[in-house]
Amino acid sequence: MQARAAWYGSIVRQVASWGYVVLQYTSLGVFPVVSDRIELEYLPPLLQWLSAQSAGNADSAADRLPANPLLGLADTSRLATMGHSRGGKLAALHYAGNILNISTAVLLDPIDNTDRAPEGPDYPSACKALAAANRTAAVVGAGISGRCNPLESNFRHFTSSLAPGSWQLVVRQVRCWEGLRECVFVSV
Repeated sequence: MQARAAWYGSIVRQVASWGYVVLQYTSLGVFPVVSDRIELEYLPPLLQWLSAQSAGNADSAADRLPANPLLGLADTSRLATMGHSRGGKLAALHYAGNILNISTAVLLDPIDNTDRAPEGPDYPSACKALAAANRTAAVVGAGISGRCNPLESNFRHFTSSLAPGSWQLVVRQVRCWEGLRECVFVSV
């Protein structure tokens, strides 16, 4: 089942409270799951839309509205990506590809290829892409593995694929979904 953007409300509110603009989307439908190759194509037009909304464009219908809430807020020259589970994999693939000028990534209990989505043209390995890119990132992992975050493809594989200087935080006694959905980040 594909996750819904609304499921991440507490994390989004926390990150936004620090002054970040958060862009989320929900894929319509539950099945079939859209392949990684197809879903990777979603982000570039969303970022173009965000950039246009933030910059303001006289030709844009949004700028003719009484108030454009995004006007002047998003600096799309400074991007980070964050995702949970399969979204963490997609975030890692965007970050490793370095096509969108993403400067960092936060991966929340990411999973790579599994028996349900084996590696292939439609499902590239994010761990292999990160290793080839030699980039640092932050990885948060659930201490208890299960069906949604199997040992053979969980966060530990992402951490071992990252360059030195990367961060790993393991939230012990938490399963994939239960603890990371409502986690609170502390700014230090």
